[in-house]
Amino acid sequence: MSENKIPQSEITRVKGLGFLWDKRTADRFNGRVITRNGKITAEECAVVAEAAKKFGSGEIAMTTRLTMEIQGVPFENIEPLRQYLKEQAGLETGGTGAKAVPYTHLRAHETPEHLVCRLLLEKKKNKNRNYSVPHA
Repeated sequence: MSENKIPQSEITRVKGLGFLWDKRTADRFNGRVITRNGKITAEECAVVAEAAKKFGSGEIAMTTRLTMEIQGVPFENIEPLRQYLKEQAGLETGGTGAKAVPYTHLRAHETPEHLVCRLLLEKKKNKNRNYSVPHA
């Protein structure tokens, strides 16, 4: 574990924006890019890839919460990265704070009557909203 150069209050603040401190480093974070239940367009994917090269280590990881995680982002690159994603593709970071994440990362669980599929719950939840979900 590396010694932290960033104040704890800042680590907490950027965590709410979707950036988790990589404790093996002094000032690097992994930023989670929100998807639409795991889907993005080819154009959005290209923007995320370019952002990873420009603002991070060039690596992207997929998370179990259906986000794309840009690895190795220096603290000073967090805001420029967020601005770039928003301006270039309308993408946002998050998924680690109060912002809602898809149900689909949760495991289905068994009840005495039937097996509950979280993906179906997500579809049902979004069916009555005024916007469309790509897979609904």
